[in-house]
Amino acid sequence: GTDDADKIKTENWFATKLLRLLDKLSAVPEGDGTMLDNTAVLWLNSLNSGFGHTVLKLPVIVAAGANMGIKTGRMLEFNKEAHNKLLASLANAVGVPMDGWGDARFKGVLELG
Repeated sequence: GTDDADKIKTENWFATKLLRLLDKLSAVPEGDGTMLDNTAVLWLNSLNSGFGHTVLKLPVIVAAGANMGIKTGRMLEFNKEAHNKLLASLANAVGVPMDGWGDARFKGVLELG
């Protein structure tokens, strides 16, 4: 229906903004590479399904540069792991060591390398 078409149009708009950001980061020289090489960008929606308000199978995109220690170009599935672990993993990738994010029940990190 119209709601689905509007949702797709909105998500496409956000995707073009992500691409624009990545293009701009890749155009800025930094060290032996570009600013993108030293950056990790997280794009996510707060819910998998707005109708059911579920956070299971939350769609997430991590765009990471060559120096971030994150293997790119793949889809990963972390069977019911809390996204807190992803946030801790990304903090580690950008040089902020931690073994968990937020609530102590969600200690640990995810393997992204």
